[in-house]
Formats: sequence, C-alpha cells, structure tokens
Amino acid sequence: MTENSADNVDLTWKLDKMTEVPGIIAACLVTVDGIKLAYSNASVDDVDRAAAALAGLRALGANLTGLSGKTADETKVRRVTLDLKSSTILLFTAGTNSVLGVAVEGDEVSPAVTVATGMALKTIASFGESLAAAERAVAHREQQARMARASTLA
Repeated sequence: MTENSADNVDLTWKLDKMTEVPGIIAACLVTVDGIKLAYSNASVDDVDRAAAALAGLRALGANLTGLSGKTADETKVRRVTLDLKSSTILLFTAGTNSVLGVAVEGDEVSPAVTVATGMALKTIASFGESLAAAERAVAHREQQARMARASTLA
C-alpha cells in the first residue's frame, strides 16, 4: 500500500466539500470489510453502522453479479443504488479495498442524485489510489513495523 492511501491520509475535507452541496446529506469512505476511513455530516455511531452496511451492500452486489452469466472480472461492482422513499444511498467502488457511500435527498431520479453521482465519480477519478485501503492483515503488519521503527528511534 502506498503512503498516500486512505489508511493514512485524512480525506474528510473532500467529503466535507461534497456535503456542502444542497441535497447531499452525508458521505463516508469505508473499507470493503466495514471500517470507516473518513466521513462527513454524520455521527460516529451512524457511520459505524453505515460502514458495516455499505460493506455488506457491496458484497451483496458482488455476489449477485453471477446472475449475469459473466465472469467476476467482467462484473466488478462499480455502483449500487439504494432507492428509498425520500432519499437515495449511492455506493461506489472507490479504490482498492474501499467504497464511497453518499446519502442524498430525493429518489434516484432527483437532481441531487445526479449531482452527487457526478461529484463522487469526479472524486474517485481525481484521487485514484489515494482512496485505497490496505487489506486488514497487511495494514496490521505495516502498523506493527512502523511502531517497531519508531521505538528503535526513540
């Protein structure tokens, strides 16, 4: 994992910019295994629950791709839309091992959803692998190595 990944760069400021747009309720960047990396306009408890749910939604989407009769490489989940009565939840594959979730006012055809989709796709395109997250086992080993180096320098 590169040093400029979502594991060690705070991207909250970018999500804050998204949630300043009228109609965008909240945004969060989470790992595919449900750990929050950055979030805006939501409580910690709400984001913890959302992180787990978004990871599950992504996994559900990935498992349902088999219905298409295509291979896993041909059906990588890019976006999942959850159309609720008065709001929409958008999920995008963001970087390696991460997803971006955006809550938006209105149903899936509302102008706010169109704006949020455009902003999310621009963010993903411009930040690229800075949105990536390490696999948890790898991240744990890297953290232990950093701590060991720091203790030898002290």
